[in-house]
Amino acid sequence: MRKRIREDVQEGAEKQQREYFLRKQMDSIRKELGEDDASVAHEYQSKIEDATCPRRSRAALRSSRA
Repeated sequence: MRKRIREDVQEGAEKQQREYFLRKQMDSIRKELGEDDASVAHEYQSKIEDATCPRRSRAALRSSRA
C-alpha cells in the first residue's frame, strides 16, 4: 500500500514538473516571437470580429471585453 501511494505521489510530481517545464518553454518561445497573452487574445478577437457570425456572438465578445 505504501509503495503504491509513494508511486502515485511521485508520478504526480513528475507530471507537474513536466507541465511547468513545458509552460516555461512556451513562454520563452512566445517572448522570442514577440507575442504575449494580450497580443494572442487580440489576434483572436480580430479574427472573430472579421468573421461572419451571428449578432449574439458579437454581443458576447463585446460584453467579455468589459
